[in-house]
Parts: sequence; structure tokens; C-alpha cells
Amino acid sequence: MKKYRPAIFALILVLFGVGLFFYVTRKPSTEEGNTTVSDLGKIVERNYERNYPATPREVAADYSDIVLYLYNKDCSDSDIEKLANTARKLMDDELLTQNPIKSHIAGMKAEKASFKKDNEEIISYTLPAISEVKYFEFENAECAGVKVSYFIKKTDSTFSKTFQQFLFRKDAKGRWKIYGYKKVDS
Repeated sequence: MKKYRPAIFALILVLFGVGLFFYVTRKPSTEEGNTTVSDLGKIVERNYERNYPATPREVAADYSDIVLYLYNKDCSDSDIEKLANTARKLMDDELLTQNPIKSHIAGMKAEKASFKKDNEEIISYTLPAISEVKYFEFENAECAGVKVSYFIKKTDSTFSKTFQQFLFRKDAKGRWKIYGYKKVDS
């Protein structure tokens, strides 16, 4: 039995290494910001009063979870309203004033219908590296810019990539709020 100990030990090490490899390669990477969301409840039940995202990048991730669910799942009108209300918790008061809730919901429904008509869905997103977040001051306010990549699957099984540039402004409570966003080129 003593002569088999090195072989058994080597076998255990190999199995441990293979297991570790599969664990690391299958674990979703939060550093890169790739995500998939399958549960509406996980999104709309986030308590932003107690646990607001600390950085503009984290706010962009939460908002992108909403976008991903909206454009990747079948949503009822009630679901879209819940998603809109959750998204609005991440937005600056000035943006909310310019975009009343009824208009916001109508816009989300129209975008969802357009994607469905074109048989497209957003399947994932990627956040920029922490070092790529641009911080600056504008009109005596702390601001930040974050560009998020969204991956779109089309009917013919082709894929495309679109980019959304977010502008954040820190509010009186020190929370990063979405001040604006627009589609941009790479």
C-alpha cells in the first residue's frame, strides 16, 4: 500500500486542479461586468434606500440589469412599470423632471416592441474597467462618465454590439445618479 501513496496523492492533486479549473472558468466574472439576469424580483426588490450602489460603474450595472431583463424577457405591462420605477430610483431629479413616469413607461414599451418586431434581444452587457470611468467636475458638481457595451442577438443568429454613454452626477446625499445617457459609437 505504501508504494501506491505517491500515485494516490498525485491523482488527488490532479482532480483538485481540474475541479479548481472548472470552478474558476464557470464562475461569472464580476470584475468584467458581464451579467445575465433571469429573475425580475431580484431587480425590482433592490432596496436603494439602504444599499445604494457606491460607484457610477455599479449604478450602470444595476441600470443595465434592468435593460437586459427588459430586452431579453417577455414582459407584461406590469413588469415594464416595475422596471421603470426601479430605473427611476437611479436617476437624477433633473432627468426625472424632464422624463415623467408615463412618458418613461411609454418609451420603454415602444423600445421593447421595436426589439420584439425585429426579433432582437440584448443578451449581455460589459462594463468598462474601473480605471476607464472618467471623473470630472461640471458646474460645481462631481460628475462621471461610463460607457457600457450591450451585445444584441439578431434573428439570423448574428450578433452586434451597441454602446451607451452614461453621465452621472453626485446628489446631495453623495449618491451617483444617472444625469443622462445616449447611444454612441465605439
